[in-house]
Amino acid sequence: NFAFPAYVDFRYSPVDGGVSPFVDLKLGTIWHLGDEGSGLFVSPSFGLDISRYSFFIRYQYVSEKYAESAVSPYHYISFGAAVSF
Repeated sequence: NFAFPAYVDFRYSPVDGGVSPFVDLKLGTIWHLGDEGSGLFVSPSFGLDISRYSFFIRYQYVSEKYAESAVSPYHYISFGAAVSF
């Protein structure tokens, strides 16, 4: 079972500088190869960029449908940090 996501990533940061808030939206689909399933992927987040570091909170909604079963939605909330090189 292998899942392949394909999405677009929209990001907006109103301040161009060392410390900047941002909002982000990932929107797309997920294909399950071998299981004949697919789904919807929506993931908004907001956070703060400090120089090359980012801190954020993210919500994820994934709705998957397989050939023989009904839609099974998943909801996630996560916190994260990233470093840009």
